[in-house]
Amino acid sequence: MVRKRFLCIVLVVIIIFFGLVYLFALNIDVILSELKRLNIEVTGPVKQIETQLPTELSGPDWGLKKNICEQSGYNLSAYAGKNVSLACFPISERYDFKEPLNVWVVSSGDKIICVYKTVRKDSDMAPGVFPVENPEVKEY
Repeated sequence: MVRKRFLCIVLVVIIIFFGLVYLFALNIDVILSELKRLNIEVTGPVKQIETQLPTELSGPDWGLKKNICEQSGYNLSAYAGKNVSLACFPISERYDFKEPLNVWVVSSGDKIICVYKTVRKDSDMAPGVFPVENPEVKEY
């Protein structure tokens, strides 16, 4: 009896794991397709996290990102308080030919919610968040 229960638990864990791997791969394909459509060249591996957006998108973090998303035609406000996926990739573009950038894709399932660019973690530039189309962001 204990052995059967253990095998059932292992089987459920395996099914959940492979289901999540499949969903992650499906989501990455959608994200990469959107980046290709935007002519954004990824130069390194993805870092992806799941998070819940604040119910109120305000302040220097999500308030700024909400405004940046709106400049690019996205509506981040519709997902306030909801769980989303954040995917971050290093890209070949630089701000003002100096600052290397990352691109962030906010998604929910296979729906792209917003795409924006930021300076990388070690940058001193603040706030360092840019809409997808920005004349000072150039291919390096």
